[in-house]
Amino acid sequence: MEELYRHSYRPRDMEIVWDIAEGDFTESGGFSNLADALRGGSYRDLIRDERHRVSPFLSEWWNQLRRHDPIRFDSVSLTLEAAFDHAPDLSGVVYLSHNVVISEAFFDGSKEGGDHPTSREVAPPIKRQLPWTKTLTFSFPRKYDFFGYTNSWGFIRFPRLDDAGNGAGVLISCTTLDPRVMRTLQRTGFAHLAHMYNRAWDGAIHDYLHHVALYTNPSFGIGRRSPMSLAGLNTPIDEWGEHMVDTYNYEYWAHRSHRLITERVLSDTDRQNISKTACDYVGEVYRFHRLCSEGGEPSEKISAMTSYLLAIYLWPTSILLGPGSSHVETIGRAIDHGPFRFSDDALAEVTRILTTGRISEDSAALAASHRACLSGLDGLISFIETAQTPIERAVAGSLTSIGALEWKTRPPHLTWYQWLRLTVDVIGYRGLYEGWYHDRPILYRDERIPAHEATMRFLERFSASLQNFRQLDIGNYTLSGIVP
Repeated sequence: MEELYRHSYRPRDMEIVWDIAEGDFTESGGFSNLADALRGGSYRDLIRDERHRVSPFLSEWWNQLRRHDPIRFDSVSLTLEAAFDHAPDLSGVVYLSHNVVISEAFFDGSKEGGDHPTSREVAPPIKRQLPWTKTLTFSFPRKYDFFGYTNSWGFIRFPRLDDAGNGAGVLISCTTLDPRVMRTLQRTGFAHLAHMYNRAWDGAIHDYLHHVALYTNPSFGIGRRSPMSLAGLNTPIDEWGEHMVDTYNYEYWAHRSHRLITERVLSDTDRQNISKTACDYVGEVYRFHRLCSEGGEPSEKISAMTSYLLAIYLWPTSILLGPGSSHVETIGRAIDHGPFRFSDDALAEVTRILTTGRISEDSAALAASHRACLSGLDGLISFIETAQTPIERAVAGSLTSIGALEWKTRPPHLTWYQWLRLTVDVIGYRGLYEGWYHDRPILYRDERIPAHEATMRFLERFSASLQNFRQLDIGNYTLSGIVP
């Protein structure tokens, strides 16, 4: 894997940016070094290296598309790997799906969702120290509070020039860690936990699907600020995004396609390794808890940080491992082997989690599950068994996976892992796009179709647009922004 990055950006070298507080972001700091690596060197090498990295996924995706519709498949004039190579020619953006961790202090917490519901702004002191950060654009749709500490996930777009001197951009996947946690990890000799946490994202980032699909999410406007829009060829691509109805449906297409791929690409040995890596992380988090507690750190603070470090690992892990799998059970046993115990009334605690938690796209589902809890165990069981909407079924599936249906025949009981997992599910899953608990069709112009059919319809438009684009010379150009 390391060999693939010999020409340009080496994500393993810069996967954790240790600029923690606002004053740490300087021209000689880690974030500046990351930006220099992304903006320098060959743009084409970035594309090629990313394609090599995700080629097993692209190959499996291609094979599944072939099986989906062999006749129409033959009419598509380019392979997925070729589409991956040429997508930035149309969009002007290359997506790098290796995750980078930065401090939450990078963002201005007082300004959220200004120009766009998911946009964020750089903290003012950082903009003063690094004026070029004003040219960056962001989409951070997920920001969570776990046990009093913040974790968020999204994208940062770095503008640059391509190899021909035209405007382009590099979009990277990013997660943030709470600066108080980062400082404590660094001070106590546990900075390696940040790297171990980032391993949870290996294979869990599905940005390569967005790369091919030119980020045609209806919430974004890359198609309207791109080389193909300058050439007047963006309409068919933009129409595909509009036909995908809404952000939820588009994201569900991407996550569902990703799952269809990973279910075939990942072997049982791969899943065992993911589980083992997770258990190693859990063990090291508990060592952090023990040594910090023995060293006189405040018990409440270290316990909350420990819970936070476990919570943020569960979400990316759940993208790759089914919640009912033996591999997840292994992780659960490792978490239950720690110093925390849960002994309160399980039914009352589930009611509290569902009442105070957040499922942002469907408060009705949360309200329904809450009402069910207030009706006692029978109401909760009835909700699980009759859930209808995708998010209701997701909530019901999460409840089922912690053993709630078994409470019909034995007293309600939660282990600490089950309590933690349900807490993460309800607080952390924005829309529950991942869909372990439901396999719904994709909506395309209000037609219910399989995920691969939606992809085929995009590729047909992409092939025609690329062919037309190659026949034009639009001259030199500049680009800016990723949102309308």
